[in-house]
Amino acid sequence: MTLKPILLVLCGVVLLCFSSCNRTQVDIAEKNFDTEIATDGSMVFRFSQNLVPDSLLNRWDSTAYIRFLPEIRGKFRWTQGNELTFSPQSNLPPATLFDARVSQDVLRYSKKLSLGKNTTFQFNTPLLKLQTARTYWAKTKNGGNVATIHADLAFNYAVQTNDLSDYIEVAIDGTPTKFETLRNEISQNMTLVLPAIKPQDKDLDTKITLKKGANAYKGTLPTTQNEPLENGLTSPFRLNIENFDSNHDGTSATISIITSQQIDPQNIKNFIDINPKIEFEVQIQNNNIVLTSNAFDATNTYNI
Repeated sequence: MTLKPILLVLCGVVLLCFSSCNRTQVDIAEKNFDTEIATDGSMVFRFSQNLVPDSLLNRWDSTAYIRFLPEIRGKFRWTQGNELTFSPQSNLPPATLFDARVSQDVLRYSKKLSLGKNTTFQFNTPLLKLQTARTYWAKTKNGGNVATIHADLAFNYAVQTNDLSDYIEVAIDGTPTKFETLRNEISQNMTLVLPAIKPQDKDLDTKITLKKGANAYKGTLPTTQNEPLENGLTSPFRLNIENFDSNHDGTSATISIITSQQIDPQNIKNFIDINPKIEFEVQIQNNNIVLTSNAFDATNTYNI
């Protein structure tokens, strides 16, 4: 007859001990990122307990309250009694996995507390990504008049172009196509040349895929899946405007006109008309016509 009261008392003791343990342990309750963080981001951690007095708030501190592997140099600052901000000394490396753990230093002003289980974590900077792939017709590299397909690739990180070529796949109208890299360099941009495709009066479908296993220059975490970008390519017998972009910095304006073919720079200014009339300069970058002028008024509308 006394079994139920005894069980109730035991359960009460267990709950009391569990609650007491929680009040003496420190865990990460929240942070401003999940498993991925920008290379130029700061980290903010909110703990389950107040750990420092108000007198220590908003002071930059080199104490390693959180240890990172690989090492990240930087400084910490307590912004609240339970909130810690870490500011890296420089941008984090690209496509890199980090292990992190809260150190005992967070308890230096709270001797009666101990670290809980939720004090270790992993995160990574973003993986390599193919951001844009623009295809166009251009003259061959030997300066002849025969046009070949070129593809300008832009990535979120610098890459070693020759090494990365093993992780790029090109298909024209669904057929895998061989390509060459225009330059061997470390850059966020990469140009491919497709000499096997001969000019003909038809539009083409292009697909450029960054394959699984690709990595950024000095990155340690490769891509985990294929990432294709598909575009259309206008016949080399027609000139199309593929894209248009403008920017005004308050003093001068820059207008970028992307075309389906490489542009001959000779006398190009004679073929461009801007209304209302203004003075402007022209630069040609392959299939990109760049217009610049200090005379553009950001409040006006112009026809080009």
